[in-house]
Amino acid sequence: MPNIPILTNYPFKTLSGPLPFNYYLQILASSKASVAPIGNGFDTYRYWEIPLCGAALIAQNQYTIIPNNFVHQKNALFFSSLEELKDILEYYFIGNNEEELVRIAENGRRHLLQYHTPQHRANYVIENIKRRI
Repeated sequence: MPNIPILTNYPFKTLSGPLPFNYYLQILASSKASVAPIGNGFDTYRYWEIPLCGAALIAQNQYTIIPNNFVHQKNALFFSSLEELKDILEYYFIGNNEEELVRIAENGRRHLLQYHTPQHRANYVIENIKRRI
């Protein structure tokens, strides 16, 4: 874990080793926010699971084009550096702005359900294919 005081002092849930998937989803559902760093690729499951479970998505800026992507401070929070991540965490958790964070989380879940379900993705692909035929 990076040496950011809020990350080492705040009471985060941590475990070592893999989590059972249902337990992982329960943790997300009981969280106000969760961080989705870029993993082996830019688009990770975490990026979509966090808002689906109702937590605010805090993610590294994406370098891929995602149609109808989340918008910073409207339905997700984005950072480009550890300093920006620190600022976000301090603002929402130490700065007594958790109500705003809850609003972002609720907007994120609504946005995901409106634009990013498997049905929406399939329709998007089909519509793009039709335009090119």
